[in-house]
Amino acid sequence: MNKGDMMIKLTIKSIEKYRYTLEDESKNIYISNIEFYDLNKSLEVNDLIYINNAFLPELTNQLLAFGRLDEKYGRNINKNYDKDLLIIEYKNKERCYLKRLYG
Repeated sequence: MNKGDMMIKLTIKSIEKYRYTLEDESKNIYISNIEFYDLNKSLEVNDLIYINNAFLPELTNQLLAFGRLDEKYGRNINKNYDKDLLIIEYKNKERCYLKRLYG
């Protein structure tokens, strides 16, 4: 794994429909438009999102969509630090693994 393959932790600071304000451990703020499909439960403020560090430049400049790992509209995920992998960690430590959807 190289430095570009590191997963970083983002804390959800606010949610307004599809607009998420996220903060990393260095207190950098990211505002992103994200649509989540097939979540078992809704995201809340202070839930965590883990993404690949290489994905940060794409986080703020477009509408992003994430869905189940078996969804057909995305790449196959074959490693736990894939650029298209997003991990949600709810306050109760339950995790949900999603992949970026295209198309």
